[in-house]
Amino acid sequence: MSQNGNKIKLNFTKTQQAIMDVLRDGQDHEPEDLIACMDQGGTTKDNLSPHLTAMRKQLRLYGRDIICRSLGKRVTYVYVQLLRDPDGTDQ
Repeated sequence: MSQNGNKIKLNFTKTQQAIMDVLRDGQDHEPEDLIACMDQGGTTKDNLSPHLTAMRKQLRLYGRDIICRSLGKRVTYVYVQLLRDPDGTDQ
């Protein structure tokens, strides 16, 4: 992953990297899509949340995020680039 031509170093676990590989396309993904890529048996939406929280913490340092969108009764997650850099300046 890069930002302004500079390589971004993220310290994702194997599971978090698998989640990021799914989200990288910038499309909406249902929780079940993300759970399916996790390497842990018995994984549920409750297990997904801590991974997303940890990933968001790192991504926000680089002006990126994973947002949760509610589309009626459907919940999706999408990887986005934020409009502001972490230092508060507009991009």
